[in-house]
Amino acid sequence: GLWSADDVGGEILLNGTPVGNGQRGGFTNLSEFEIAGYLGDTFLPGVNTLGFQITNGGEADNPTGFRVEGLVAFARAGNGLAGDFNGNGTLDAADIDLLSAAVRNGTGGANFDLNTDGNVDDGDRQIWINDLKKTYAGDANLDGEFNSTDFVEVFQAGEYEDGVAGNSTWATGDWNGDAEFDSGDFVAAFQAGGFEQGPRAGVAAVPEPSSMLLFALGLLPLLPARRKRS
Repeated sequence: GLWSADDVGGEILLNGTPVGNGQRGGFTNLSEFEIAGYLGDTFLPGVNTLGFQITNGGEADNPTGFRVEGLVAFARAGNGLAGDFNGNGTLDAADIDLLSAAVRNGTGGANFDLNTDGNVDDGDRQIWINDLKKTYAGDANLDGEFNSTDFVEVFQAGEYEDGVAGNSTWATGDWNGDAEFDSGDFVAAFQAGGFEQGPRAGVAAVPEPSSMLLFALGLLPLLPARRKRS
């Protein structure tokens, strides 16, 4: 885009952080600016903010001002789908598993920093689950709803507290991203509040945690018996 600010000048901020497009000079002199790279690629309306900061260095009764013209958004390279980390054109369990691994291992860099706060952490997982995929923790099959079908699938997978380190995925019950299916995943699902509420856009009330817990406990007999190791 193009912008200008009079008096002392100003700065463009993304999520409150200057992006190196400071401008100072005449009000009529427009300067080009660009939010390049991953910052622009992962911009999410309602999550990220683009701000223009201006400063008045003159008299109190001399108002400052700025102009913005010609804002243009370009599609990112590839399929253009934020959160599609494996590049297959869809948001699936493999993508949230890759993001969870990046959070656990402290790897992945800017590509996984979905909220562009400079960190790859659980906040980025929440962006993927809630804003990009528009679902809830607990939606094991990622059909957009968290319901009894998801519980049946994860318990049939048989990885609940199975004693095998790091073998669980989103589809087999790892909803908090630690690569295990255990009580911590139920906590994450309780807090998300989506059990039997339908698609996220249609949610009107938070379910009673007790109903979800009772259903999960009812599925415990589906767990395969563990063999004792000698």
